[in-house]
Amino acid sequence: MFAQTDWVPAGTSGRRKTVGYGANMTIVQFEFEAGGGVPPHSHPHEQIGYIISGKMEYTVDGKTFVLTAGQSTVVLGGIVHSGRALENSVIIEAFSPVREEYRK
Repeated sequence: MFAQTDWVPAGTSGRRKTVGYGANMTIVQFEFEAGGGVPPHSHPHEQIGYIISGKMEYTVDGKTFVLTAGQSTVVLGGIVHSGRALENSVIIEAFSPVREEYRK
């Protein structure tokens, strides 16, 4: 299966679009302006993120770190996490299982 959705708002000063999904995974592109991001949250999905460009500050399970282009992060399902763009940033995120709400 494959689906590319239109851009929709994401977090603060951000947007996302689903670039594909299969039976067990969803791939999403996020773009955030500097200062934008997502507040602390959790979900049952395992999440792997890859920074295409920019610089992101992540807090995962109470630990904060900065990632730049070419770096990635893994967040296990159920773990509280957040992200904030330190500069304009583009990120690709993979979620498993499928994020049904991202198919639209």
